[in-house]
Amino acid sequence: MRAVLGEAHPSALSALYNLASAAEQAGDASGAAELVAHGLAVAEREHGPEAETTALFRSFAADLRRAGGGREEGGGEGGGAPS
Repeated sequence: MRAVLGEAHPSALSALYNLASAAEQAGDASGAAELVAHGLAVAEREHGPEAETTALFRSFAADLRRAGGGREEGGGEGGGAPS
């Protein structure tokens, strides 16, 4: 999907968010944190720091840090996948 739409496309970012969520649920907090950090970087660069998608990734990263698995600032489970 990313190759066709580009990594900043809302559908690609949503898929990345969902993949990070699946990694977290499978017990791979480190993998989830890497995916969230990447999604946050793309969202901030392409959509800006105030965009909803950026906020979701930032919230997810904060959730991972609170759970002990995150290294970056990023988005969140709090609001669901970016759309």
